[in-house]
Amino acid sequence: MEKQSLEQRVQALEDKEAIKDVTYQYALYINQGWNNMKINPEAFSEVFTKDAVYT
Repeated sequence: MEKQSLEQRVQALEDKEAIKDVTYQYALYINQGWNNMKINPEAFSEVFTKDAVYT
């Protein structure tokens, strides 16, 4: 196994945290579709990319 620098290790941790964040946001917006609530399409599309357009 290749030894990673501190910067690489910190980046890996930041990447993992970003994946957790996007998973949380996705679940939050999907769950808004339950109990007669409506999903905000603009907010939901930003889970995938900041410049997404919902059509």
